[in-house]
Amino acid sequence: MTEKRERGCFCGCGKRVETSRWFVQGHDVTAAAALRAVEELRLPRQLVSLGFGPERSVVEAAVREAGWVRCLGCVYVGPSASHICTADAPASDRPPR
Repeated sequence: MTEKRERGCFCGCGKRVETSRWFVQGHDVTAAAALRAVEELRLPRQLVSLGFGPERSVVEAAVREAGWVRCLGCVYVGPSASHICTADAPASDRPPR
C-alpha cells in the first residue's frame, strides 16, 4: 500500500492535509479572514492593489481566467460545481455540472 504524503494545513491549525491541498476544508476562509484582520487590509484596498475596480471586474476575470461560470438561468456567478440552477432557463443555457 502506498503511503499518502501529507503536510500541515496552511492556516496553522496543526491538522494534516494531503500534499495536493493547502487547507483542511473551510480553513481557507478562516485563514483569509484572519490575514485581513492581521494585515488590516480590507477588500476594497486588496481589489485596488490588484488592479480591480469599477473599470476592471474581478468577477469577469474569474469567469475568463479561473473557469467560473455565469448562469443564464439565474444571477449565479461562480464555480460550476457549486451551483445547480433551479430557474426555468433551457438546459442549453445553464452551465455544465
